[in-house]
Amino acid sequence: MIVCMKCGQQADQDETFCRRCGSFLEWAGAPAAPPESPPPVTPGPPPSRPDRSEPEPAGSPLLVVLSATGLRVEPGGQASLTVEVRNRGRTVDQLVLEVRGPAATWAAFEPARLNLMPDTSAVAVVTFRPARAPIVRAGTYPTEVVVSSSEHADAAVRNEVAVEVLPFAALELSLAPSVLRGSVATPTRLRVTNGGNTAIALAIGGDDPEMAFDFRHNPPRLGVEPGATAEAIVVVVPRQPIRSGPERPRPFRVLVAGSDGSRRALDGTFIQIAVSPPPEPEIVGPPLVALLGASTVRVEAGGQAAVTVEVTNRDRIADRVSLEVRGPVAAWASVEPARLSIEPGTKAVATVAFRPPRSPDVATGRYQADVAVISKEHPAASVVERVAVELLPFVTVEAILSPSVLRGRREATSKLTIANRGNVPLELSLSGDDPEAALQFRVSPSTLRLKPGAAGYATVGLKARVENRSRAELARPFRAVVATAEGSRQAVDGTFIQPAARGRRRWPCLVVLLGLLGLAALVGLSLGPGGLPGGWLSPTPDAPHAPPIENTTGQPIYDERVMVINLDPGARHELKVMDLWSAPVGLEPSCAGGFFLLTWQVRQPYPEGGQDLLIETVVPMSDGRLVPRGTGASGSATLGWCDEGFVVNNGTAPYTVELRHASGVYAP
Repeated sequence: MIVCMKCGQQADQDETFCRRCGSFLEWAGAPAAPPESPPPVTPGPPPSRPDRSEPEPAGSPLLVVLSATGLRVEPGGQASLTVEVRNRGRTVDQLVLEVRGPAATWAAFEPARLNLMPDTSAVAVVTFRPARAPIVRAGTYPTEVVVSSSEHADAAVRNEVAVEVLPFAALELSLAPSVLRGSVATPTRLRVTNGGNTAIALAIGGDDPEMAFDFRHNPPRLGVEPGATAEAIVVVVPRQPIRSGPERPRPFRVLVAGSDGSRRALDGTFIQIAVSPPPEPEIVGPPLVALLGASTVRVEAGGQAAVTVEVTNRDRIADRVSLEVRGPVAAWASVEPARLSIEPGTKAVATVAFRPPRSPDVATGRYQADVAVISKEHPAASVVERVAVELLPFVTVEAILSPSVLRGRREATSKLTIANRGNVPLELSLSGDDPEAALQFRVSPSTLRLKPGAAGYATVGLKARVENRSRAELARPFRAVVATAEGSRQAVDGTFIQPAARGRRRWPCLVVLLGLLGLAALVGLSLGPGGLPGGWLSPTPDAPHAPPIENTTGQPIYDERVMVINLDPGARHELKVMDLWSAPVGLEPSCAGGFFLLTWQVRQPYPEGGQDLLIETVVPMSDGRLVPRGTGASGSATLGWCDEGFVVNNGTAPYTVELRHASGVYAP
């Protein structure tokens, strides 16, 4: 190891500069000695002071020499100069090289930093690369080349360099229209775009090989800045009119002379016609006429239909028209092309396409679409044609049965969710069937009316015609059927599981019990203080309570509570964990961090019965699919804070269930 004598930083043997202060370790470093016991202290002479009599070099510690103080560079090219830097100080120095001034954005040093030992020098190259664009104008840019020292903050050296960006020319010229037609003076438009980096002055003229025309220009001269566009009107004037006879095409040129000595010519043609041609018929009516290819269009949702629109220019001048669709169909209509250039007396055709989405948001029916043809030359003479768009109906029904697997001795219920994904209102009939004809169905409501995009719900109750008297459970398939008024049907499959018989029949005991209860009612006996609501029997006195909560999470639990619920056969009780969850203030639950511990005990009937109790939760983001979390007369389960749970009685007798629950939060 080496120790920097300047700052005390340790460095490896192969390192040249200190990582903390940048000092040259060959001069400012010393080998690190291994730790050892200190030698005995002996008195000696006082330490001598270091000899600082040798003066530092006079002047700046940096010497900077440029290979040139000026250079010329073409836009899109590059030019370079070298910068030699010498360290005249007595310490190793790190130097930063940079360019300042308007040329800094297109200049770069290579390298941009130099590490120099005392009395040594190095060379860097600065390169200037101006873009070939109007934004970098021709001219001389005063620029500073600055070399800064990390050891001597006040010793920065600045050298001025004059960077001359050479001019370049890039003119774009156009003549519109280039073909003129007339018998007298006719104008055309000259458009000039300066893509160079210097302003340019242009003189405008014209000539023709037959010397048949005079030329007038407004303005006769143009000044165009870099990146700018200018226009001038050139009027071509025939010197001799044609009194009669056929039209005569004659070439001409528009001449443009630049202040930089450039010369450009744009070719054109003047079709000269007779001064007194046969009288043209007077234009009666609008200058534009639009004709649709059809008055009615039929289109399917998710499909496409099109209609053509033919536009006639009845005027004597060329016109540019734009087309657009207005009305409720505009969001799913387009025109191709959306703009037309139409010469006098000619026609052009565009296509209007209708592409309605396959969505319930766009209802079936008849829509009015306005196709507007807007004239640039005559805005007030724009034309609007109307087409009827008939959107055809489509029917899509989605149905979900939740749960799709039911359990019970004789009866069970499920929830049927139906969504209308089509674009027409639906009258739906709801029913159920099974291939074995072993089940009876009760669907409530049996009919639904759904608007496009709406959803409805129904309860599907089923009852087995006979009990399962075998020793194995029976799985009976069934279907919930959704039928439209037009006769289309959609079936959702489900399964009804009948548990196996539990041994000998106990119905004689049940008959005796019911007889005793009826006799007690006749003689005025009371089943309990004040009676019980809803016809429920009180829990059996010796029935156990819900088991104590066993906390296996390793986290504290809070607010243990007990609740009792009564469930008819096939009934479901919803457990909203977010509403039941309770903990001290400051504990913030989340779907991943909150938990809910639950135990249960069926207290009536007891000891027989309760085996058909089911605890289940909805699987997140599964369209209502359920997963069982526990079954039987007694048990325990752990739910999440965001879970939606249900307590389900799949038996044939009413249940009185005691629930015990507590809340908690997993440690982060």
